[in-house]
Amino acid sequence: MLLADTRRIPTRENCTGFCPQLLECRVTIACDVTNPLLGPQGASHVFGPQKGATPEQVLQFDHPMSL
Repeated sequence: MLLADTRRIPTRENCTGFCPQLLECRVTIACDVTNPLLGPQGASHVFGPQKGATPEQVLQFDHPMSL
């Protein structure tokens, strides 16, 4: 898996540069959002205006993620 800036998300096989104790952690994630990441119902379009983004900014936020 890659982060937005193309750095690899560490896996058990590749934890270079990360704290070794993280291998012993268990992480539980809860999410109440069912929107897709991109598109008219995506994160930028739905949540951007809630945070004050203009329609032009919403398009700017959404576009790079779709490449």
